[in-house]
Amino acid sequence: MSSIQTNSSYTDSAVLIPTFEEQGELHLLLTKRSQKVLHHKGQICFPGGVKETIDSSLWHTALRETHEEIGLAPQFVYHIDQLNPVYTITGFMIQPFLAFMTKLPRLSPNDFEIDKILKIPLKHLIQIEYFEEHSAAGQTIKMPCYPFEGEKVWGATARIIYDLIHSKL
Repeated sequence: MSSIQTNSSYTDSAVLIPTFEEQGELHLLLTKRSQKVLHHKGQICFPGGVKETIDSSLWHTALRETHEEIGLAPQFVYHIDQLNPVYTITGFMIQPFLAFMTKLPRLSPNDFEIDKILKIPLKHLIQIEYFEEHSAAGQTIKMPCYPFEGEKVWGATARIIYDLIHSKL
């Protein structure tokens, strides 16, 4: 799936796609953003954020942000792969990193940023994918969506999941 590209100047950011096995099934770990944050209130997303000067790489950005948001320490995370970057109409270049945890450690979400943590079986996402039309930057495009437990994963996060399912599995 191609990414939306609207200009040539993007803010570098990164997300972690944490995966783990539970009851014999592979799961993805996502978060629901709180209503307290400035942007993307209540949206479902992977942990991550904007690259800061203290980050030596986008991988370190993803690890740092994940630790800040949900308390997942880097020593529990094993780097698996780097997916294609996703460009947003809001001016971000998101670099997704696929990671694996041998077990899900105890997490401590930052309640200012995160309302809840979602554990979604990957097979569920593969089975329920559908597309919605969205208008962005003067164009109408079809984008993947993934409903789960009364929530809807859409936007850049859905595009990352789509890329994961269709290019890495």
